Amino acid sequence: GADASSAGPRHNGTIIAFTPGTYGFIRCDELYAIDGKDIWLHHKQVQNFNTGDAVSFTLIANARGQSQAIDLQVPMSASQAKRPMQDGSSGQRYTGQILSFKPEKGFGFIQCAETFAIYGKDVWTHSEQIGDFKEGDNVTFALILNRQGHPQGIDLAPAGGAKRARNYWE
Repeated sequence: GADASSAGPRHNGTIIAFTPGTYGFIRCDELYAIDGKDIWLHHKQVQNFNTGDAVSFTLIANARGQSQAIDLQVPMSASQAKRPMQDGSSGQRYTGQILSFKPEKGFGFIQCAETFAIYGKDVWTHSEQIGDFKEGDNVTFALILNRQGHPQGIDLAPAGGAKRARNYWE
């Protein structure tokens, strides 16, 4: 029999929803552009991943012929991916506003005209980065690119120069 590593090309995406013991979905922009659907994910494939995590996976067709993600792995490391600003080390900070934040989903979006002009989309950010910020708050942030090359906000701080409460390096 074929093992998962020979099941076909690997795809990268983000777990956007998951209910333990049942199923979830992975958003893969490349595949979503084709059919407008997220990839179904069985709970036995999730392992230690959580909602909001970037993952690499292969596809199989289930009994109904629908795409299903298997063989989840941590995506290729930043050093292998050859992408700009993978660690936010450019030092550049952007200013934006928290456009939406859904704690139950584990992520939100920052609206920033400067980054939107470059990437054509709002900046995704993980709930751990959002911390105590709320929708409508103005923030500054560093930018990294995720494995799909999409903008992701890290190191959020209040706009206007106030110090961030959790500053580990001071």
